[in-house]
Amino acid sequence: MNKEELLSTIKSKFDKVSNKQKIWVGGFILLWVIQLVLWIAYPPDDGFLWNTFLIDPYTSEIFVVVLALAGLIYSIYRKIKSRKASKDKSLAYIITSDYSLSSYASLRILSIAYAIAQGILLGASLAFAIQIFGSILSFSKDPIILNSIYTLVCVIYLLITRVIIEGISLIFRVAEDLSKSISSQK
Repeated sequence: MNKEELLSTIKSKFDKVSNKQKIWVGGFILLWVIQLVLWIAYPPDDGFLWNTFLIDPYTSEIFVVVLALAGLIYSIYRKIKSRKASKDKSLAYIITSDYSLSSYASLRILSIAYAIAQGILLGASLAFAIQIFGSILSFSKDPIILNSIYTLVCVIYLLITRVIIEGISLIFRVAEDLSKSISSQK
């Protein structure tokens, strides 16, 4: 196979990929390159995460922090957008204007707490997952295994957080239903 045949084959395969898939692949490659640049610019030897949480130095802590913050910002943005779409009362309105205590601020606070946890944990797990592929260049299985474990731990923490917040929210909703039924019986 000569050079022209190879290029035409690659071009025909590339034309079959949708624009959305091209954006996802491009974004993944961009994040991978950023992770490699950060790894070179800020060597991960004995950094803050290693000293505090015993996260392996093969993990670029700057990359994890940047993606965790990006996940947090995106999650809060989605929360605000969702609240506006459903025309829900804002937390500030409930705290400042709900004198009859008919709206539970606790449920809004729980949803904000979950949005914060979700953003940070999903951002961090994405960073760890990308570093799995970045760790291939280290030619060692330890960083691949450790970053895989970190990804799994972030996802498990997210699931546990969701279950706990769902349980607390269920308690509040049952209490709200009981108070409404008691007040309607009077």
